[in-house]
Amino acid sequence: MGVTKASLDFQWHITNRCNLRCRHCYQNTFKDGGEVLFAVGEKLLEGLTQLGSSSVLNITGGEPFLLGEKLFELFELLDQHPAVLELMCITNGLFLSEETVKILATFKKLTTVKISLEGMEETNDAIRGRGVFRRVLQSLKLLRESPLRVVLMMTLHKDNLSD
Repeated sequence: MGVTKASLDFQWHITNRCNLRCRHCYQNTFKDGGEVLFAVGEKLLEGLTQLGSSSVLNITGGEPFLLGEKLFELFELLDQHPAVLELMCITNGLFLSEETVKILATFKKLTTVKISLEGMEETNDAIRGRGVFRRVLQSLKLLRESPLRVVLMMTLHKDNLSD
């Protein structure tokens, strides 16, 4: 029987940019250069190849969709590399449109979209901003029509524990 190497799975924060200022956020800056994204991606893939390892990557930020087309280009790069087993994207869900969801569904290794939601409407909007809950629900409806798996993410703390 052959030896099976465990995959090296991790969360990659590709940007500090974010359109929200959530009460529990640990970031102290919300901008970055973004110009090194593909250089880092190439190094990552090179390192995985040299290790003979594979990976499940959770792509996040800040808000990854603020990178626009660069995000799709990164997904394309990662989607085609043999060391990448699976891709997941963590987002606040506010930039998902019907067209965006269709594009996401074209990446074979992108299986899951993880959307941050901090509780029911009153709790969520107190943490993330007024109207965010309803906008996230619209994004969830779009994702239900796609082949992508949806996971809701929550930062659990005393203000949303009862939700």
